Amino acid sequence: MRNGILDGGRTAKHSGYDRNTAPSAQAILREASEIARRQGKDQSYWADRVVVEIAGLQIRAGDFDGARATLENGRDQYRADEAQVALAEAMASNGDLKRALMALPHVEPNEEGGWRHDEDRIQLKYEEHLISSAT
Repeated sequence: MRNGILDGGRTAKHSGYDRNTAPSAQAILREASEIARRQGKDQSYWADRVVVEIAGLQIRAGDFDGARATLENGRDQYRADEAQVALAEAMASNGDLKRALMALPHVEPNEEGGWRHDEDRIQLKYEEHLISSAT
C-alpha cells in the first residue's frame, strides 16, 4: 500500500506510513535536531539517542535532507548507521535509487564488508516501489 507524505512541499510516497506532514512540522523537527546536536559531550547519553529518534521522525515525515543533516557527525555511530540505512531504504521506497545508494557510503562496513547487505536491500525497496507504481 502506498501513502502520501509531503516532502519539502511536494507529494512523496513512502510505504508503510500515512502521514500528511506540513512543512511547519518539518521545520520544528529541524530545529529540534539543531538543539540536540548542540549539546555537549556531558549530555551525550540522552542527546545521541534523541538525535537518532529525530532523524527517524524526519524520515517518516519525508524530510530526507533534514534526516541526513541530523545524522551528520553523530557520536553514536552504530545507531547513526542504522538510521542512515533506514534513510536510504525510505529514499529507495520513494523512487530515488540514486540518492539512496549515495547515502550508503556514509555507513561504516562491518566485518563481512557490508552493513547487513544494504545495497541489495536498497535495490529491493526500489523494485518494490516500481512494482507498486505500475499498478
